[in-house]
Amino acid sequence: MKTILLVSISILTLAVAAFAGVKPSDASLKGVYGFNSAKPQTNSWWAQVSCPNYTGTIGAGSDTSTPVSDGTFTFDGKGDVTFSFYKYGQFDQTLSNETVQWTCDQNGNPIITNNGYAVYDAPVAESGSGTYTVNSDYTGVLNPSGGGSSSFVLRIAGTNAKGLATTVFFHELGSDNHSSDDGVAIKQ
Repeated sequence: MKTILLVSISILTLAVAAFAGVKPSDASLKGVYGFNSAKPQTNSWWAQVSCPNYTGTIGAGSDTSTPVSDGTFTFDGKGDVTFSFYKYGQFDQTLSNETVQWTCDQNGNPIITNNGYAVYDAPVAESGSGTYTVNSDYTGVLNPSGGGSSSFVLRIAGTNAKGLATTVFFHELGSDNHSSDDGVAIKQ
């Protein structure tokens, strides 16, 4: 019994030592990863009014919501990625503004008679492609193709015995370097 236990521990130690030399690289991300991300935000809606004593915008209401996206990334292990996902709970500014009701009082000033409400779009399917790099410190960057897309900072949070990432955290990096959309991807 002791011999079997010692042999098992020795084999396990050799296996761990053999894989300890695997260095993170673009090849660390390969295959399909299911993901979910969330982006908390405050939404406001308003009315464009025109009364004898005031013409302009009047705030009517606000709320806080957390739009989410879920879908898949497919990494090729060589720096290219494709993705497809659904976006849920996207705030519709135009339709929300249209829910506000107002009138002019007898003095020519605007009065909000109904503050309206937030309107959210139906789920929307999106897809695309891009490139990615993985650094030796288990961080990386994903750059979607096409103008105007934000970059995503990647952090590999777990790997399997072959050095493939099993868990990846990602953060959308806004134009002013703040993280505006955070999520996690899990190897499928």
